[in-house]
Amino acid sequence: MDNENFSPEQSLQLINKMIGEVKQGLKDNGFFFLLWGWLVFIASITSYILLKMESEYSYYTWPILMPLGGIVSAIYGFTRMKKQPKRVKTFVDRAMAYVWIAFGASLFIVLSSGGQIGFEKVYPFVLVVYGIGTFITGGIIKMKLFVFGGIFCWILAIAAFYVTFDIQLLLLAAAIAVAYIIPGHVLNSNYRKDV
Repeated sequence: MDNENFSPEQSLQLINKMIGEVKQGLKDNGFFFLLWGWLVFIASITSYILLKMESEYSYYTWPILMPLGGIVSAIYGFTRMKKQPKRVKTFVDRAMAYVWIAFGASLFIVLSSGGQIGFEKVYPFVLVVYGIGTFITGGIIKMKLFVFGGIFCWILAIAAFYVTFDIQLLLLAAAIAVAYIIPGHVLNSNYRKDV
């Protein structure tokens, strides 16, 4: 369509269609939210339990589970790319890609500083980064669960500044449950209904 024949109603229809396509892509990708949600949740709870048991291995769950998640994500993503037909990338697709690339880079930077300043000072910022990714995702695709999850992460981030590291682990687990696991299950459920 050329711009002269593009009415406001057609513009809204096109925008809604693009958002619908991204939502469908996210429904298909509910797997990633569940994978990373459960991995971080399990790592947080396990670290908390081991920390309370005064185990010297309380931090080992992270370097074991996170690379495992990376490998599973890469294999799953590669297999899905091979099975799915190519489709044109929309503005919303690109926006979502940039949001999650920025999320990954920011999370890496924040976590990298943990050795220097101490992880008890880093985890509140980790929660802020999680909040940004989920809040923007929810706004772009118009999914209130993600918006609420982002806000919940920010509320817990504020609380995390005032509690000990062990409690920060529990706050991280709660944030991930609300921002990743619950929306991930909803995305999967919606995807199964659509199929």
